[in-house]
Amino acid sequence: MSDADIPKTWDQFREVAKKLTKKDGNKITQAGFNFNQEYETMIYGLNYQKGALMFKDDGKSLNFNSDVTKENTQFLVDLYEKDKVGSKDFGDESSLSFGNGQTAMVYRWGWFQAELQNKYKDIDYGVFPTPTFDEEVPFAYDRYNGESTPGINNKQSKEQQAVAQDFLKFLLAGDQYSIDGALSMGSFPAKKSLAENEKILADPVLKVLSERVDHLIWPGAFPSTVETSAKKAMEDIQFNGMTLDKALSQGQAQMEKDMKGSEFVSQESKYQYFEEK
Repeated sequence: MSDADIPKTWDQFREVAKKLTKKDGNKITQAGFNFNQEYETMIYGLNYQKGALMFKDDGKSLNFNSDVTKENTQFLVDLYEKDKVGSKDFGDESSLSFGNGQTAMVYRWGWFQAELQNKYKDIDYGVFPTPTFDEEVPFAYDRYNGESTPGINNKQSKEQQAVAQDFLKFLLAGDQYSIDGALSMGSFPAKKSLAENEKILADPVLKVLSERVDHLIWPGAFPSTVETSAKKAMEDIQFNGMTLDKALSQGQAQMEKDMKGSEFVSQESKYQYFEEK
């Protein structure tokens, strides 16, 4: 397949995944697409593309058990059950399956590039932007994670804290630290002056991100149940024969139970295109 075959929409993606699927009789030998162990990450990105937030307008109530989540979960289920491009029983960890050459396409964030370079050096791979439901710019292409930065021990003396502050300013204000960090983690630099840096744009992952970074949304450092309960919902659908409606309802209930009393407030309303949802 050539660059001309790279799918821009999810409908095109389905067709490409079918072409890339290989079988020996009814047995899959290469999955066209594998989302095993990634539903809990992928589902929220799909929802954002349709303008559905992770949290409701109050910033605290979960929005998991929604019509949009049902549509997008059904889309993923159909990739396996109807299109037969993969299976819950084939390559149960999609990163490993891709690295071993058993899966043609996976959904991954930038960190995966370093894993491939370190663990699967013989794999010849490429990167393309996540498809959308049509070729228009969506509300958001996906979400992103906040950067982790060093902390300063507040038990140290004022003099030591001042030295530490100077060192951190040196790192964070300097271009080289940001460039090295971005390249090593597959994470687009937060420093805007580096957006068109040659080294950044020469990296295939960061090049793709550069074209979309302003349409990625940050929900905040949400509690882990948002992902773990979503993961359990898909496991119930795939392995326990639970209906989609019941699984999503139970997932929502578990999230609400786990977050009862939580002080978390979503940051989604700070997204620059928030009013376009």
